[in-house]
Amino acid sequence: MSQGWLAARGWRGWVLKRERVVQLPGLCLEVRSLSLALSSSPRLTLEEASSWKHSFDCVLASPAGRSIFVEFLRTEHSDENMAFWLACEELKREQSQEQVCEKAKMIYLDYISILSPKEVSIDATVRESINSSLVRPSAHIFNEAQAQVYALMHRDSYPRFLASPLYRSLEQRLSALACDT
Repeated sequence: MSQGWLAARGWRGWVLKRERVVQLPGLCLEVRSLSLALSSSPRLTLEEASSWKHSFDCVLASPAGRSIFVEFLRTEHSDENMAFWLACEELKREQSQEQVCEKAKMIYLDYISILSPKEVSIDATVRESINSSLVRPSAHIFNEAQAQVYALMHRDSYPRFLASPLYRSLEQRLSALACDT
């Protein structure tokens, strides 16, 4: 078992637990996003990772859960769904109407426009509704689209994530660490 901090080491596939760094063989996690998740939640525990099995909302509520789920989505080439969902959450917290307009247009160009390489899969009627609302967008302009993307991730990606080698290996390693302490 190696000692040290993830940020100082810069290794791929390592998870910070207390002050120990534990290598997770077979996991090709992006250090940048995993370390960001761990800086928000520096002690990823077996209990937290296991809670992700109980509900998709537990994954979304956990910074480490979101980060690891995004890494899984990248393997399926569908990480734009989580990026869109998170952008919508950020937009809802925006207070300035000027910032709402600017961010709404960026979200539209990044995820709603049929010309976007990161276009999310939503109904044509929802897309048309967003198109007509872009003239004067509110912080909730993407609510229907966000709900559809959430349902897609919950129904399709989330069950595959729980069955993935990524999640299973993480859970096994955290279980082994729990036994060591």
